Amino acid sequence: MSSSSPAAASVISVGLAGLGLHGQRYAQHLIHGDVPGARLCAVHRRDHDAGLAWAATKNLRYCRTLEELVCSPDVDLVVAVLPPALHPRAIELAAEARKPILVEKPLAPDPSSASRACQAAA
Repeated sequence: MSSSSPAAASVISVGLAGLGLHGQRYAQHLIHGDVPGARLCAVHRRDHDAGLAWAATKNLRYCRTLEELVCSPDVDLVVAVLPPALHPRAIELAAEARKPILVEKPLAPDPSSASRACQAAA
């Protein structure tokens, strides 16, 4: 966990990749405390201007790339709410960074991509 204080030790810092309509719903649940023990700490969106503006309104850190988000030392867990074609890359990055990842369905756009993503996570 990111924080060193005993009270915050049970809080998981979440990095959210994807701020489309569905991603924003995930974000709102995290921001409003609907997920006990989790807090949203950073976000990424492919549309940089929109992502930066959205993050600023929520006082969140914006990451310009998926790699930056996943590799951030303050991110304990990644949530990927991306177009399915981008999910395998998010899974590979999380596996390389040894971080858990929750991937919105579908896992990948085709069986071959899904297989590669699963192999990366194994």
